Amino acid sequence: LDEDSGTGQLRCLGDICKDTKNSPDVTSVTNMRNFSLLGDPAMLLAYPAYNVFFTEIPDTIRSLDLVKMRGYVGTSEGDTLEEFNGQIYPTVFDKRSELSTLDNDDVAGEFNYTMYRNVIHKGLASVVNGKFEFEFVVPRDIDYTYGNGRVSCYAISENNETKTDAHGASEEFIIGGTSSSLSIDDLGPQVSLYMNDSLFIEGGVTSEDPWLYARVYDESGINTVGNGIGHDLKAVLDESYDSPYVLNTYFTADLDTYKSGTVRFPFNDLEDGEHLLEFKVWDVQNNSATALTSFIVVNSFDVALESVIAYPNPASSHVSFRVAHNQVCNLVEAKVEIYDASGRTVKVFTKDLVSHGSLTDVASWNLIDGSGADVPAGLYIFKIKMTKENGTYAQYGSKLVVLRP
Repeated sequence: LDEDSGTGQLRCLGDICKDTKNSPDVTSVTNMRNFSLLGDPAMLLAYPAYNVFFTEIPDTIRSLDLVKMRGYVGTSEGDTLEEFNGQIYPTVFDKRSELSTLDNDDVAGEFNYTMYRNVIHKGLASVVNGKFEFEFVVPRDIDYTYGNGRVSCYAISENNETKTDAHGASEEFIIGGTSSSLSIDDLGPQVSLYMNDSLFIEGGVTSEDPWLYARVYDESGINTVGNGIGHDLKAVLDESYDSPYVLNTYFTADLDTYKSGTVRFPFNDLEDGEHLLEFKVWDVQNNSATALTSFIVVNSFDVALESVIAYPNPASSHVSFRVAHNQVCNLVEAKVEIYDASGRTVKVFTKDLVSHGSLTDVASWNLIDGSGADVPAGLYIFKIKMTKENGTYAQYGSKLVVLRP
């Protein structure tokens, strides 16, 4: 995938295929040339436009070390792109792992190779005026022998009109051993567990395709590398401990910190009824924490409204209306009707919406009726109706108190 040594230009797909077939590393392999490229040979791969360079990397990093790395986004000549502002995604690897193919045909024999496979940190950091830095704590679960590690970065600018990207990597550091300045941490991570979004209330209603949503924090950092036996970030549904969901790759770090992040994981086609979800997370010092929540699945073919609320209630200047439902990511029409104590319609709101959570604010009211007059103090009844495109609907009502000075 390197540039053409003669022209200095990026190579297209056809050249890569041709050069691979003619490489002395593979020409001795039987039938190595008996393959065809089914595609456009002139197509260029999605090469990043610029490079990532590192200016500060420790020469040796050890288990439980606090590591800081710095660098910049630049041109192929090494000049800093000071106009580059955006985000960078660093991935730090432990030493190469020795692997071999399965030899399924029992003819060619096993092929032995090495690759960087064990991730010790995946983060997210800001790039400001072309420069970046990030830090992390090395997990306890590394290979303690010494050898070269690897850091690989991909950066993307935040300018939507001229969006550009960059990449780079370095293997100029050693990883292994244990830190000489250990920081004792025997506390597990802090976990907040929801379904779909942070507005979820335990025991609430979801569709058959809900999302696990968790916020996690730990002073030492979250362990998502999966190198230690039993230390995966995982979820268990309905106490099925023999078939857990491993969620290491579903963790997204918060910007410019290794201490916190978000886990989002989609479930599909869950059965109607009540479900119990258990979520377990480890920090890099192998302390764990577990969170539990329950939810009720109601198939989204039918609209189900669990509850409606008006807040603040009592209200004196404004009020918002919120509904708990099972129509996540479905287009629905939400209608709010407000009546006074005599049954007269005071105000009606109607809107089309696509909700990304089980709790949705569908309207906000300034306590002015349909004729433009302030409504008087007293008791009001409101009803929320949610209708799908296929005509199915559900409605739910409650009370609102209006106070006036």
